[in-house]
Amino acid sequence: MRAQTGVAWLSYRAHAPVLPIGFGRTLGALAAALRLKRPKLTMNVDTLLPAARLPQDKPRKLYLEEYATQVLDAVNALLPADDPARQVRVADERFELRVTVQGTDGEPVSYPPDLDIRHTTALAKLLHRPVVLKIFTENLRLPTRALQNLHEEHDAGVIADAIQSILDYLRDENPYLLTYRFGPQEARAMQAGLEELLALARWTAESGLALTITPVRRFYSLDQGKEIVQIKQGSFERWM
Repeated sequence: MRAQTGVAWLSYRAHAPVLPIGFGRTLGALAAALRLKRPKLTMNVDTLLPAARLPQDKPRKLYLEEYATQVLDAVNALLPADDPARQVRVADERFELRVTVQGTDGEPVSYPPDLDIRHTTALAKLLHRPVVLKIFTENLRLPTRALQNLHEEHDAGVIADAIQSILDYLRDENPYLLTYRFGPQEARAMQAGLEELLALARWTAESGLALTITPVRRFYSLDQGKEIVQIKQGSFERWM
């Protein structure tokens, strides 16, 4: 998990100290609870960190990043030494989306320019967040498994139905599900990306063509000391 400067900004604006709290053993806890098992969770509370105060001799952005890192370090220090959440660290995370429409011969086919997907980064990020996709498929029982296995699923109609079920749920049941996890701006971009992909998938299905969607995640692994390119979607992982 990367340090988020929002906590530093809120502390500064509210003149409020920050209380680091570390929740441990959360990986797999929800799944265990749904199986009527009792997961063992831990919660450790540290002492208050003084409220953020912008110094005169340092750029605001740099100070807020440093303060946010201090908060994150304090939280990580409260986790059990063997907690999986401490074992994977990433930096400079980036996303891109590759979309190809194919004919029966497997060759790429052009599609109308007005069906181009503009919110590619946000959409690719959503498609590389297995814990969120799992909520739709397993917790909410929506027919969205196709979006978890895009490396295998090329039926545009199936993909379109999966996207439609998410958009219907966000419209009719819980419009804030993505907002809770990603913030309002990114949630709106993700939803717009889903709507754009739905239009392309519907057109592709009606044209009798196939659809290949490849979300790409790039990040620098602090533990491995190298750039990682993740193309195949994964199951729930610690970096979530």
